[in-house]
Amino acid sequence: ENVFYRGRVIYLLYTDDSIAAAPTDAEIDQVLHDLIHKAKLKVTDEGKIQDFLGVNIDKVDDKTYHLSQPQLIDQILEDLNLMGDSVKTKDTPAPSSRTLTAHPDGDDFDEHFHYRSVIGKLNHLEKCTRPDISYQVHQCARYSSKPKRQHGEAVKWLGRYLLATRDKGYYMHIDEDEGFTVWADSDFSGNWDPEHSMHDPNTARSRSGYFITYLGAPLMWKSSLQTEIALSTCEAEYICLSQA
Repeated sequence: ENVFYRGRVIYLLYTDDSIAAAPTDAEIDQVLHDLIHKAKLKVTDEGKIQDFLGVNIDKVDDKTYHLSQPQLIDQILEDLNLMGDSVKTKDTPAPSSRTLTAHPDGDDFDEHFHYRSVIGKLNHLEKCTRPDISYQVHQCARYSSKPKRQHGEAVKWLGRYLLATRDKGYYMHIDEDEGFTVWADSDFSGNWDPEHSMHDPNTARSRSGYFITYLGAPLMWKSSLQTEIALSTCEAEYICLSQA
């Protein structure tokens, strides 16, 4: 992915797809004209941006856009066999009463859907438009090498939540009075499992979560286990803030 500037025009290029943005249409038209007639590039003008790399971009007003990926969610639901009016939905990405662990004594996943493929699509969805599923996607992805029945059930739960929120995404609202803002938080050994801790030290790791905005608009977010084991809640918070 590359970003180019020419005067007040910003040109974003990703492989063979691109976006041109500027304060006026005339500036964009001039850049397209020069790309086609001077640089002799084969450029097709698709008009106003409504979709880019599978992301729906809806303009709400002059400073607000809504980004969503209903097509990708439909692919995930089809992979999980969760299409149809009779499928029950969920209100949360995961149950709040239990933590997903390795379940070493559980039954192996029966492969009724392609676990790794669905996780790959969920990762793309989470990174682009759905920060609300970051935690659970990461939890499910941790067990892609040898999933158990419980992990398959967790992915299906997440799919039912996506079915209920298919058209949801995030709103990018520009506030010119805002600068860079970092929101960071950590748990302390939130995955702790004393029964299996001797065989899985990762249960002692704390989790970092952070969200970074610029001009009030989301730039990036992440939910992941910390690389070292914190010995206190204070240390876990400092590690999280350092990562963010």
